[in-house]
Amino acid sequence: ILNDGLARALGGDASLSGGYAYAANGAIAVRDLNLKAPKLTMKGDGGLSKSGALSFKASAESADYGPADLTLSGTFDHLQGALHAARPGLGVGVVDLAATFEGVNGGYAVKAAGGSDYGPFSADARIGLDAPLSVDIHHAEFAGIGMAGKLTQSPAGPFTGTLALSGAGLNGSAQLSAAGADQAAALHAVGNAFTVPGPTPVRIGRALIDASLVLRDQAKIDADVQMANVQYNDMTLATGRAKIALVGQN
Repeated sequence: ILNDGLARALGGDASLSGGYAYAANGAIAVRDLNLKAPKLTMKGDGGLSKSGALSFKASAESADYGPADLTLSGTFDHLQGALHAARPGLGVGVVDLAATFEGVNGGYAVKAAGGSDYGPFSADARIGLDAPLSVDIHHAEFAGIGMAGKLTQSPAGPFTGTLALSGAGLNGSAQLSAAGADQAAALHAVGNAFTVPGPTPVRIGRALIDASLVLRDQAKIDADVQMANVQYNDMTLATGRAKIALVGQN
């Protein structure tokens, strides 16, 4: 396996088996398609009509990202699909991920939504397939904060670019970069009367935030936060400064 990202997802060498049949009307049916690898298994069935109409359904189980279901339809020139992943994690506890995509103008229009440790999230973006791969985020929301901007995939795999951030009392930017083969981001923002979501929310009257994030099997966060009028459970802090080093679980 020559692709490093694919090799990590599969966990090693993979085997693929299945059957196919031709119909008198020119259609092709694929049955009992099975992919087996140390960290990923997949089963699927589908077909291709003489006119080029595609249908395919598959279910998968990943050691890293849990179970997922995929449905494909349309044609190879105008492919449409839907993905559901119950608990992919992705370093922030993502659950119930539902995504759709549709082929448009040399790329795909993508919409996604789900839940996380920081509340619900959503995304509306266009993925450009011309090299290098790009993602034009029309609007996305995570932890109550809206994001927009264009990202480009680096030679190492992670994306680079700047996202504008606004919402829930926070305004700033996130600069994405590559930390080797891992996705990294640097956040610079000012907050006024906003809430940090999570199992125990933190309410902050005003804050200056400088933070860095690396998404690995366990997300790594380092932050320097200056704040005023903080409420956490029954505790109130007039002013303070926090230097944070966290390693979260996928």
